[in-house]
Formats: sequence, C-alpha cells, structure tokens
Amino acid sequence: MQNKDRLSTMSPSGLPHFASRSKFGTQRNDERTANRNDGKVVRNDEGIVRQMVFIIFCVLFSGFLVSPAFGQGAKSLTQTVVRGVVSSHLDGKPIEGASVTVDKKHTRTYKEGRFTISVDKPTGILTIKHIGYKEQRVAYENTATILNIALRPGEKQIEEVEVISTGYQKIPKERATGSFVQIDSTILALRVTPNILSRLDGTAAGLQFDNRTGRSKINVRGINSLNELSQNPLIVLDNFPYEGRIEDIDPETVESVTILKDAAATSIWGVKAGNGVIVINRKKIGSDESVKISLSNRTILQDQSDLLAIPDMSSADFIEMERMLYDKGFYNSKLNAADQRGLVLSPVVRLLDANKKGKMDLESMESAFSDFARQDYREDLMKYFYRNPLNNQFNVNIAKGGNKYGFGLTAMLQQDRGENKYAAQRKLNVGIQNTFMPIRGLQLRSHVNVVYAKVTDRPHGMGYGYSPGGGLSGIYPYLSLVGADGTVTEVPNGYNLDYVRTAGSGLLMDWIYRPYEEHLYNKTSTHNFYLNSNLDLRYEIDKGIAWTVMHALEMTDSKGQVLNMQDSYTTRDLVNRYTQIVGGTPKYMLPKGDMLTNSFSSAFANRFRTQIDINRKLSKIDHLSAIVGFEISDQPISTQTYRSYGYNSEILTSAKVDYLTSYPIFEGLSFNTPIPFVDAYKRKNSRVMSLYANAGYTVLDKYQLFGSVRRDGSNNFGKESNEKWNPLWSFGLAWNLKKERFLAYMTWLDQAKIRGTIGHSGNIGAGALARPILIYSAAHPYTNLPYATISLPPNPKLKWEDVKMYNLGLDMEFLGQSLSGSIDLFWKHSTDLISNDPIDPTTGLATAQRNVGELKGRGIDVALRYKTNISQIQVSSMFNVSYVKDRVETYNGTLLSAVNYMGSKGESIRPITGQRLYPLYSFRSAGLDPDNGDPRGYFRGEISKNYSKINTDSLQYHTFHGTSLPPYYGNFKLNISYHGFTVSSNVQFKFGHYFRKNSINYGSAYRYQDIHEDFQYRWQKPGDEQHTNVPSMPYPAVTARDDFYNYSDVLVHKGDLIRLNDLSASYRFKGRIGQRIVHTAISVNCSNVGLLWRRNSVGVDPDYNRLPAPRSYGFNVTFNY
Repeated sequence: MQNKDRLSTMSPSGLPHFASRSKFGTQRNDERTANRNDGKVVRNDEGIVRQMVFIIFCVLFSGFLVSPAFGQGAKSLTQTVVRGVVSSHLDGKPIEGASVTVDKKHTRTYKEGRFTISVDKPTGILTIKHIGYKEQRVAYENTATILNIALRPGEKQIEEVEVISTGYQKIPKERATGSFVQIDSTILALRVTPNILSRLDGTAAGLQFDNRTGRSKINVRGINSLNELSQNPLIVLDNFPYEGRIEDIDPETVESVTILKDAAATSIWGVKAGNGVIVINRKKIGSDESVKISLSNRTILQDQSDLLAIPDMSSADFIEMERMLYDKGFYNSKLNAADQRGLVLSPVVRLLDANKKGKMDLESMESAFSDFARQDYREDLMKYFYRNPLNNQFNVNIAKGGNKYGFGLTAMLQQDRGENKYAAQRKLNVGIQNTFMPIRGLQLRSHVNVVYAKVTDRPHGMGYGYSPGGGLSGIYPYLSLVGADGTVTEVPNGYNLDYVRTAGSGLLMDWIYRPYEEHLYNKTSTHNFYLNSNLDLRYEIDKGIAWTVMHALEMTDSKGQVLNMQDSYTTRDLVNRYTQIVGGTPKYMLPKGDMLTNSFSSAFANRFRTQIDINRKLSKIDHLSAIVGFEISDQPISTQTYRSYGYNSEILTSAKVDYLTSYPIFEGLSFNTPIPFVDAYKRKNSRVMSLYANAGYTVLDKYQLFGSVRRDGSNNFGKESNEKWNPLWSFGLAWNLKKERFLAYMTWLDQAKIRGTIGHSGNIGAGALARPILIYSAAHPYTNLPYATISLPPNPKLKWEDVKMYNLGLDMEFLGQSLSGSIDLFWKHSTDLISNDPIDPTTGLATAQRNVGELKGRGIDVALRYKTNISQIQVSSMFNVSYVKDRVETYNGTLLSAVNYMGSKGESIRPITGQRLYPLYSFRSAGLDPDNGDPRGYFRGEISKNYSKINTDSLQYHTFHGTSLPPYYGNFKLNISYHGFTVSSNVQFKFGHYFRKNSINYGSAYRYQDIHEDFQYRWQKPGDEQHTNVPSMPYPAVTARDDFYNYSDVLVHKGDLIRLNDLSASYRFKGRIGQRIVHTAISVNCSNVGLLWRRNSVGVDPDYNRLPAPRSYGFNVTFNY
C-alpha cells in the first residue's frame, strides 16, 4: 500500500482518522466531535481527556512495564484486539519497537512494524511514539481493520528522547531539571572501534577526549580533581558502577548512552560522580511476542602505525653527528676505558676508531657509511614486527518478549590480530536476559553476562625507542635487523658485543641478543574471565508506587603467564650472570631451563540496592516522581605473582633456588646480588554504604521542582565517623514557558523551557587512604630478615573531595521541531582536593596524600540540531560547542622548580595557585647569537645567556601562554538520507589552547635519545639566525642550554585545529524469507580521517604530538529477521 493511501482523512478531533476497508465497503464513524481551545485538541468528555493525560504520563515514566490492565485483573473484562502496522512516512519502511498505548494498555511493534493490542472499547485513540519520530495520535473505530500508520521523522537521535536514564530511575525529558545528554545507537554506530567509550568521542557537548599522551583521558565539563587517577567520569552499566574492562562491553548490545553533566544529575551517584557520569544502557527485552533474530558481522582494519612519521634524525644526519662527536673526542672515555664489558659503541664509532688506528682504509669506511645512511631501523620494525591490526566480530541476538515472560540471548565471537605481528586475541561474550511477570504488578528481570578472552603474544624485546644500555639511551637509527644476505643481526643489549662473543670461553650459554629470533623463544598469554550478573525485582505496591530490589555481582579473574624459554635472551642473560666457573667447569647458581612467571588477579564487586519508587498524579494538576533507597557495595581485590626457575614444560617441574644468598655476578659485572625474587601478594577491600532520596514535583505540566539528598560512607577515609560519611544534595527548578498562555500565539515556537540547578557531588580520590599501606618482604638483601616498608603514610584527617556546581539551562524547539537546541551555563567549585603534600623528610617519606587544593571553573555547553526534507532527501545536522575554564583557587601541595613546570609540555596537571590546569609556560627567547648560534633569553629584562639563572628564576618572570587542554571544543555532524541510502560525517574542532613542539636536545641526542630531525635545521654559520631558531651544535652539551631552548617560546604554537573524524555510508533494504521480512543493513566507515585545518605552520598535529593516530576502516553487515 502506498503512503498516500495509508492516511485517509482527519477526524473532527484533528487526529488522523483511518478508513475501514472490508467486504462491507468503507465505513466511517463521525459521531465523535471535538473543538480547539487554546491550540489544544479537547474532547467533549473531559473525564476521558484527564484519563488520556494520565496514560501519557504513565507511558513516559514506565513504558517498559506491562500495564496492570494486562494482568489478571483485566481477564474478566470483555476485550477486543486492534491490529496495525507502523512505518516511516518518508520511505515506507516498518518501524520496530514503536510504543503503542491506549487507555492503560501498552505494547511495542514487532520487526515488520506490526502490533496487536487489547482494547476495552470499540472506539478510542492510540498514541504511537518512537525515538526519531514525532508522536502521533490515531483514532480507531473498527477493531477488525488493520491500521496503517505512518510516522513523520523527528530524528531526535540525541538528547531529545522520551526518557532519560540516570541509572537509578528513568525521567521524562520534559520533567528533567538537570543537564543530560543521551546518545542512541545510531550515533554510536558512526565510529569504527570495538570500544564503546571511544565511540563517544565527538558526539556531545561537554564531553572531551584528551589523546595527547597516547591514551584517551576523558573529562566531562573540565577537570574537578588534582589526581589524574581520579579524573575519569564514573562508568555505570545497567544501573550499577562498572569495574571491569571497557573492552568487555559489546557495543552491539548497547541501546544508548546517557551523560550526566551537572550536579543535579550526578549527585544521585554521590562521591563517585564529581567528574560526571556515563550511563551505558544495554538493550532490554520488549513485549513483542514474536521471535526476533539478528545476525551481524563487523570487520575493522586499521592502518599500520607509520613510524617514519616520527620526526627523527635521518641516518645520514646521525652519522654526521657521530663523526663530529668522534672528532671532538666525545667517545674517548669509552674507547680508552680499561673495562669495556658494559659499554656499547655504535658501528660508526667502531669504524671511525678502526680507521684512525689504521685497521681500516678510508674508502671502505666511507662505503660502509654510505650503506648505513640508506638504512632506517624503523623500516625494519614495520617490516618484520608490525602489521595492520584487524578486528573481526560476529554477533547473534535472539529475543522473544511477552506480557508474562521474555527471553534474550546475545553471543559475540571476536578475533583480533594486534599491531605486533605475533599478538592475537580471541573473545567470547555471551549474555542472557530473562523477564518474568508471574502475577499482576510483579516483575523479575535477570541479566547474566559472561566474557572470556585469551590474549597471546610472542615478544621480541625490540620496538621503537629500544635502549641497548651500556651508556646509550637509544639505538642508532641505521640498525638493520636482518642483513642483505638474510643473516640475523646481533644487537647490543646491556653489554659490549665483543665481550659477550668471547665471555666464558665457550662455557657459558650464548650471550648474544638477536631480536629477529626472539619471538621463537618467548610466549605470553593472558586469560581473562568476566562475570556480570544483575537481578532486579520490582513490585507495584499500589498505583504509582513500586518497591525495587536490585543485586549486582561483578567478578573478574585474570591469569597471566610469561614463558621465557631457555634459549630466550632474558633467560640466557640471567643464567650467565649467576654462573661461576670453577676449575674450568661452570657452576650454575640459577639452573638452566625455562623461566615461568605467573600472575593472578581477582576482583569481586558485590552490590545491593533497595528503593521505593513513587510515580503518580496527586491531583488533576500535579504529579510526583520520587525515589528513596539504600545501597551497599563491597569490592575486594587481590593479586599474586610468582616465578619458577628451571621450568620444564614437558614434565611440569621446576628447580629450587636460594633466594637468600647474595651471589657474585659473573666476572664482577656487578656487585653481589640475590637471585631475583618476584613473588608478591596484594589485597585491598573498598566498602561504600549510601542512603539516598530524590523527588520531582510537577504542577500544570509547566513548573518542575526537583531535590535530592545522599549520604555516603566509606572505609577509605578518616577514623572519625563524620569524616567517613559525606552528605551530598542537589536542588533544581524548571519552567516550561511554552505551556504559558502568553506564548501560545507563537506557533513557530514548539518548546521553550528554562531550568536551573545547584548541587554537590564528590570524588573518593584514587590512591588516597586514611590508613597506612605496608609492604611486607620475606628477607632483606643484607640482613636476610623479614622487613616491611611504608608505601603510603596514614592520614586520619583525609576527607572526600567535593564538587559544587550551578547550572542554568534553556531548551528550545522551533518550526515544527525542525530546529532545536539547548544552552547550559555552569559554575563549579571543587574543594578538599587530594594531592601530594610535603611532609617531614625524617619520617622516611617525602610526601603524603592530603586535602590541599581548591578549583573554580565555569563554562557553557551549546547544542543545536536542524533537520529538513528536500523532496525525498532528508538532511539532519548536529552542532555542539563547549567552553570550559578551570582555575586553581588554592594549592598547598608540592611546588616544583620552574624547569619542572616547563618540562611537562602542558601534558600534566601541574597545579599553580591562580593559574589554569595543564599550564604551558616558556622562557622568553631573544633569538640566536649571530656569532655562535647560542640561544639567548632574558634575565630580569636583560638579554642573557646565563641559562642557569634563567632556568631557576621565578615563574613570574617567564611567559604563561595558557592551557594546553582545549577550552573550546565541539563537533558538527551531517547526515543525508535518500530512501535506504545514508551518508554521515563528523567534524571535530578544538580552539584556544597551546602546545610545545618537540625539537633537538643535544645532550639527549648524544646519548642516542630523542634524535630530532631539527638537527638538519641547526645554526651552522653566521647569518643562519635569520631563518632558523634551532641553536648550533655545542660540545660538550650543556644541559641548562638544552633546557632553555627546548622550553623557550619559539617552540610554542597555538593548537587550534579542525579534524574530519568520521565518515560513514550505509544502505538499508528488506526482503522476505518465507512469510518473514528480513531487514538488511550494510555500512562502511572510516575513522580518524585526518586534519582539515590547523593553526600551526610547523606540520604538527597537536592532538598527537609525536605519532599520528592511524585510520580505521570498518565494514558491517546486519540481518534482522
């Protein structure tokens, strides 16, 4: 049937009225009348109007519950059935999961958009809702007719949703006073990553990802803690805090993600919510009685890391530097040392010395140097040890709902190959859901999720940044892992190669490190087991009053094993060091054989919660929604590690060793040392108890009042009871202006709502405890007696961190909901922040964790959405922008020297009273000395090269550029659809921050570390200072000079950028298998596409200062049956 045939006429009430087509012809019932008053459709029967309003509220608050009218009490009523099909007005495709309600009845549509619902009257009004579509009311009058209902798109995919889940309750959006963002599965599917949190990057105002250090650090509305371990937002999975690995949450099972941003939203989570809350909601079983089957396969291919993009010195430049250093006598101390056994010299230095001593002619040496200049060990790393990571995931979902019983099964098989050529992972993720409704008003839900993952690798010890020791902090760049003739290269590892080739005169084990072969003799494996079990019992005591009991069990067991075989370099080196040659016979203090290291860790989180839910109309004009409850959690964590020497994997035996005796190291390479004892046992238990309550009161659907209180107690804090417990509260107001008569004439305005909140949330403070932590050891290396060390001193006055936040928001919709948006202004004040504080050094400890800081911040979040139809093309867009400014109000903790603040490059918090977090300071540069290329600065206003004085001068005399964490950030998402085709893009932008470019540090370069390509741009002759800021190459290197240049303002640049983060294209179509319709979706994605624009002209991506993020390509096929 065509769309134009589905909707025939409009009833007098203004509702869609459907013709009944049957063998008796077309029938219509025009007995009902209606009139319009103040822009609202009003039935003549006011009692029915009140009943319908009540039904809508019930649907909004508890649409997932089966109405009692479906229960035993309704069996005695005479009922008929209404059937229908719900589809999209634009493309005619059926809509699954749409909410259909009438009176006190509720159901949802099946896969084909079909529904059946029992009704008590032959005529009435159905209310149909679905996320992304406008709500529609449809009149029915002949229950023998199948209704065809076409919903018009609203595309409210983010924030504008029916219900917001906080993890404790579900709140209708129109009654929310707090600041929330809800992201549905459509938005989440745009990113190509198996990690659900990574999919949130660039999706919501107020949510920021900091990727500068190589790992993502997430913040919601800025920073509220001085401890980097305490900055992450709380992760909640299905109503309880999640303690497992994020990788174990299957993104395909996630229905939506809610981000709680202000204190009124987060305060319900108490002392763990000071940094915001991310609530992950997995898919639940609906009331659809048909069996639904979904099959999907997702493949993600990632680009191999481009090590050549790292701005390192070329091999030719490096050889030039080595020749210059050799001529200056830099290597003489090594070359002339009486004991060279532990000294490492590069091939170039050895050849230079051989040529100088007449052992090699100049032509042969230059030929060798020419060959070296064409080699780059990064190319060998990518060739022999790296590859394109690949992730493949297959999902099966089976679900069957119903009014009495529902069942769901999800299974995911994942196979990954890591970027390391020998790394792989296999994972099985199985989830089982059950819903029971045995009697009227009683509902029991259970969800059990089991994850097993096995990760294997064959490490070789060689990677970018490899350090051979022996006086070198890095490896020479012209290293070749495999020679031109296929010979495996010998690489120094802690010793001079000439020494280990002859040490022991053949009586020792082979002592040479060959990285290319090491993967044959090393194995690592990790077995991870994760169990998550949720049990919810809900009983409706009375109309609108329910009692809920919830229990969550979370268990994580991890077993790691590292096997260093006898032929591995790690084992050979350790055995040789503890070998003594007596009378021409080797005596092994450490037995030959494999070395096996096992580690075990287990975490067990047990949580219980019980609460009373109230959700009912108090009268014709007001409504109350409230919860009051109690919860307790207990989280013991234990780890243990032990090692077996002389392990034989064939017969499963190991050798006993003497850990107490300090043995001489072979030929005096080091002082006497006991055999390494790695056995360790750790245990920790964290308990939290909470009492909480919140209530929302609504009058005339226009005025909302919200309040919450919570009191948390933990064993982590002070000895006094008032320090163990922390009271938290929040208060909010909202005013729906559109409901007022003075705005009724504004037909172009669909919604206008003002809301304001104030409240407190908090942080426990990672790593901070009121009690001391002792580490016990079996025997001291000198006394052989048991001993203990204090790793964390006691602090009985330790308090909870507290975050106070004000929020003022405005929500608006215009032009038939084509344009919508929200603006939130917020102010926050964080107190009692925990950080390191200096203590009396005579205690044996330098610092203790104490409440020493205070932060203030303010900001704004703006979210805009626009949608329109151009013929049959649907265009929707989403624009988010945020501004956050955090300032240190007070800091009484450890203060560092100026160089330490400079050296962080703005990648560390580094709190300073009166300044912003992640501050970026620099020394003011006066250019290069035209005579010798020395960098020049200023000391007390005068040009100076006294680097020691400049570097140690007070910060007040140096340049503060600002923060290196972007204060302005956001994204723009565009979505274009035509019939079944959809193309999407997501562009991110960041402004207002600074970064420091890396450059040459001569002292580090001479040690073969941080060999930056800026070496080629250095000052070499007078006049070069006109076109370069890179200082001349000094000899010897001066640390203060290097520090001054590397921390000077010539290397500081603005970090503004615009990035194309994601591209996606998909096609959806349907077919039939027998009588069932099969919906198929095919999509291709690309993430981390690349920069569109950057403010700096030095070619640096400020988000990834060293190694750019590789692109990811995804392909996904889904069948829904």
